[in-house]
Amino acid sequence: KNEEISTAIVNEVKRGVTGLYGKGMYKDKEKLILLCAASRRDIYKIKELARNIDSKSFIVVANAREVVGKGFKE
Repeated sequence: KNEEISTAIVNEVKRGVTGLYGKGMYKDKEKLILLCAASRRDIYKIKELARNIDSKSFIVVANAREVVGKGFKE
């Protein structure tokens, strides 16, 4: 449910989302992976949105050393 999740993040959290194509090696299946750089404040809302839309969504939260670009300070 990539479209629905990404639309919810863009509309409700006001963060951009990028779709990257990848291949799951466990099931040998191609899939679209959503990537979103967000502040710590946004993480709970993003996880909640994704889980409410797709309870089987797989979410990885990782710290970034630095994010530079629109919406983020240097």
